[in-house]
This record gives sequence, C-alpha cells and structure tokens, in this order.
Amino acid sequence: MHTCTFITHASAWDDACIDDTKPKSRLLLLAGLEILGALHHVEAIEVRTDGDVQSAVCPICDDILNQYAEACGSDGHFSTVQIDGRDYVLMITPYCQ
Repeated sequence: MHTCTFITHASAWDDACIDDTKPKSRLLLLAGLEILGALHHVEAIEVRTDGDVQSAVCPICDDILNQYAEACGSDGHFSTVQIDGRDYVLMITPYCQ
C-alpha cells in the first residue's frame, strides 16, 4: 500500500469544540481535504491514552470516538498525531453529495 503524507500547520484547523463550557479549548478541530477531486471532512479529536484505554479529552467527543471505533471495527486504540503538542486522532470521511 502506498502512503501519502498529509501535513498542515496547526493554524489551518478550525476550533470546533462542542462542549459549551470549554470554548476555544481546541478539543475538537476541523479541516477539509480534497482527495482526487472529492472533498473530505477531517476531524481531529484530542485524546488521552492510559494503557489499553483511549478516550477523548472532551466527554462529548468520547461518543464520537467510540462510534468511529465501532464503524471501522477497531481492535485497539487509534494512532495519534500531534498538533501544538497535543495528541489527536484524525478521522477522514467524504462529504455527502
């Protein structure tokens, strides 16, 4: 399988935190990505990993993380990327037509 590299500066992400008690917390970030002419929605969910348990830092986002895990049949915690020194799981899905 060929691997492509996706690099974007931290400022390219929009803060989309859905926890009204933590505005501008950057617990959930959004960006867009075009792949072969198709637009994709990119979510970055801040996570913490404790042993075999991975959870979203934002309790509201934990449900989103669990739904992604169930949808893709994950058998462990997701790989993470660092954005501004914080660990995030990236989820990339195509926009609906």
